[in-house]
Amino acid sequence: MAGADGHEPPPYVSLCESLRRFKGLERPVIVLLELPRDDPERLDRLLYIGASRARQHLVIITPVAVLRR
Repeated sequence: MAGADGHEPPPYVSLCESLRRFKGLERPVIVLLELPRDDPERLDRLLYIGASRARQHLVIITPVAVLRR
């Protein structure tokens, strides 16, 4: 994701974005957190977006019960 000056940040920089703003972009590592617990359709959509944006690693930080639904 390019910065305000239009250039890519150095590889050691961590970006923090919402999935909505990150849609269409890719990164080597994606970390998902604060996933919705009460809306299965939205959860599926967000997991798909996050998984499809991760080129090498996907980390999901959420209670196991959210993923076991």
